[in-house]
Amino acid sequence: MPEPGGMIGPLERILYLKKMPAFSQLPIEALAAIADVLRERQFPKGAIVQREGEAVTRIQIVLDGHITASRNGAAIAGGVPGTPLGALPVLARDAHGYQGVAETDTYALELDSDALLEVCEDHFVIVHQILRYLSQWVVEVEQHLGSPRRPIALPFTRLASGELDLVERIFFLRQITPFARSSINALAELSRGLTEVQFRPSVPLWAEGDPAHYVLLIVEGEVGCVSARYGHSFQAGPGQAVAAMEAVAEVPHWFAATTLTPVTALHGTVESLIDVFEDNFEMAMDYAALLARGLLSFLEKAGPDVEIPRIILPAQRPLD
Repeated sequence: MPEPGGMIGPLERILYLKKMPAFSQLPIEALAAIADVLRERQFPKGAIVQREGEAVTRIQIVLDGHITASRNGAAIAGGVPGTPLGALPVLARDAHGYQGVAETDTYALELDSDALLEVCEDHFVIVHQILRYLSQWVVEVEQHLGSPRRPIALPFTRLASGELDLVERIFFLRQITPFARSSINALAELSRGLTEVQFRPSVPLWAEGDPAHYVLLIVEGEVGCVSARYGHSFQAGPGQAVAAMEAVAEVPHWFAATTLTPVTALHGTVESLIDVFEDNFEMAMDYAALLARGLLSFLEKAGPDVEIPRIILPAQRPLD
C-alpha cells in the first residue's frame, strides 16, 4: 500500500477492488469503470465522515485506518481496511444515514453514489454481482437467525376462472414490494417469462441442498419450509417468492419446501429474471434496495457483540 497521501494508480485501484468480496468476480473492464470514478480521501483522527440524519451519498473504501459507524446509538459496522463503508445505506436509499467517525488517521477511496449509479447503468454485470452478493448475505442471515418470511394477505382476486391473464399477472406483481414502483412495460416483460403452475397439498417442491435454479411466486396457498441443518421452519404464502433469494444468490436451497394447501404460483427461471433486470435498470435497483434495507435493519438490531455469519462483514480483513 502506498503511504497515505500518495497517489494510487488505476491498476492499484483495480487490485484493491478485486480483493473485495463484493467485487471479486467482476471482469476487469467493470472494475476499471469503478476505479475510474474513485477519489482518494484522508480523514484525521476524530473527523466526522458521515452525520446521522443525513442521507449517505458516498461510500468510503477504507485502505488504512479505522472508521466506526453507528445508528441510533448502536454500532453497525467497523470500517477497517477493505470495508466499503456506506454501501448498504446508499443501495437502500436510506435517508437516516449513520454516524461515521474516524477512530484513527484514515485513508480511503471514496465512491460517489451518483457516479456508482452511472457506472452500474453502463455495466449491468456490476448490478448482477451486487444482487448476487446481497442475496448471498441475506441467505446467510436467514440460515443463522431463521427467515422472517410469513404469509401475507394480498388484495388480489382473479378476474375470471382459468389461468391468470397478462393484466392479472401485472396487477399481482405490482403488489409485491420489489416490483411496486416498476413500469407496466417492465412488469409485462417479467410476466411473459413466468408460467402458472398448480400443486396439490403435501407435494415436495424441493429438498434441502437441492440446486436453486428458478423463481416461484406464490399467488394462492401456503408452503411449509423446514431446515433440518439450521433448525428453522416457517411458512410462505401469497405474494412471496420462496425460491428467488437462493436462485439469485446462486446457492443451493437451505430449506426443504412442501405445499401445505393447494398452491397456485408463477414459475420462471432465474436467468429470465436477470434478463428482465438487465432491461429494466430501475427494477433491478429497487430489488437491490429491498435487500439492502433488510440487511441494514439486521445490522442495526444485531449490534457489535452478536455472533453473525462470516459474510456479514467479509471485507474486514487487511488488504495486502
